[in-house]
Amino acid sequence: MSPAPPMTDGAPDTAAPAKQTRATPRTSPALAVLRTESLRGIAPWTFAVCLAALLIAVLGGHDRYRADWPAMAQYLRTLHILLGPLVAAAACWEAGRERRRNTAEWAGSTPRPTLHRLTAGLLPVWLAAVAAYLVTWAVVTALTWPNASAYGHPQLGPVIADLAAVAAFAAGGHLLGRYIPWWSLAPLVAVAGYAVLGLWNVPASSGVAQLLPASFDPREGHALAGWANAAQTAWFAGLAAALLLAAGARRKWLVALPLAVAVAGAVPLLQQPGKVWVYDRAAAALVCEGERPQICMRRAHEGMRERVAGPVRWAYGLTAGAPGTPARFEESAPGGRSPGGPPAVEVRIVHRGDLGSDRRLGYFQRDAVLQSLLSWDCRSEHTRPEWAHEVLRWAHGQWPGAMDDPLLDTPVVKALDAMNRAQRAAWFADWFAAARACDPDRVTRP
Repeated sequence: MSPAPPMTDGAPDTAAPAKQTRATPRTSPALAVLRTESLRGIAPWTFAVCLAALLIAVLGGHDRYRADWPAMAQYLRTLHILLGPLVAAAACWEAGRERRRNTAEWAGSTPRPTLHRLTAGLLPVWLAAVAAYLVTWAVVTALTWPNASAYGHPQLGPVIADLAAVAAFAAGGHLLGRYIPWWSLAPLVAVAGYAVLGLWNVPASSGVAQLLPASFDPREGHALAGWANAAQTAWFAGLAAALLLAAGARRKWLVALPLAVAVAGAVPLLQQPGKVWVYDRAAAALVCEGERPQICMRRAHEGMRERVAGPVRWAYGLTAGAPGTPARFEESAPGGRSPGGPPAVEVRIVHRGDLGSDRRLGYFQRDAVLQSLLSWDCRSEHTRPEWAHEVLRWAHGQWPGAMDDPLLDTPVVKALDAMNRAQRAAWFADWFAAARACDPDRVTRP
């Protein structure tokens, strides 16, 4: 006789299926530690201080870097003078955290390898500096775009090398902070970094200069060669990895691997410093517009044509109608004008910060045009008439809205003002003829 089934109080014979609970995704421990260190450690302060320093330098300095993309890339490299020591100091302070909190022995007793702990402390500092650099890069790109968008594009190769250089700064500071038990070491690292980078007197054309993480001698019209970008990235990244492994690797022989990468990048830079920078001839080609006057700008600077066009047209109008008046105006190039070209007045772009007062930037740009238009290209300074500077003063006084200047109250200025248009054109014809012949006797004092 089979046993009776157990009582179920009216429940159905089939058991109800168990409820399936949705498993919440678990964040990996490494990402959790990285997120915590990035939000609560020294990383947020590193980002804020580095970004503030970089933006003050960008917005408060000159705007020559906004001329073209190579100039922008070279300027960002010079910002390592500010960024590098700050990152090294932050990494140095982070490395001494366990020692300051008296938790070094406890941390050493955990099963986590030393290299993991070092990376967890160093990586947030480097990422904070990278974020500050990339925000600055975006700001500089936006400022440069109106001038440089006519030719070329933003260069990403130097950006990768710059980020590797930031890693080298961070790793070097972290290594010092780990092995030198001194609480005031971090500010000293920053001060020493500024002193070394600021006082390092290395010729810009030498191979050693190509190994430095900061550029001190921008080359107008030149860009880094592609192989040089790769070599510098290998040098900086290999050096950073070697410093990190030297501090935390259990097998010290592993340091040889990144050192080999660093040496492989450094050797061609040392051997061929003259080929690191390449002159862009296509960017220097002149693009001319107009006839009288004809304004020729370098292809890379077509976006800044209007900065020069207004002063050029105004200056040309002062002497228009005079036989022999120069009608071609060319932007000056790094190597000078090519021999045998058509006669032209060489003008330059005046950038904010190049001269003393930015409020008089328009005046300085007009002065650059007038200085070239009315110049005497003679070897001897004594060839020019003694009163030639008064002609330049008269020209400046013709600008609409020019303020009264006591220096304009001179006989030459008054005489030029008293002439009618035909008389002034005839006199300037003699002036330009005398200037070309370097013969002051061919023009009379007005």
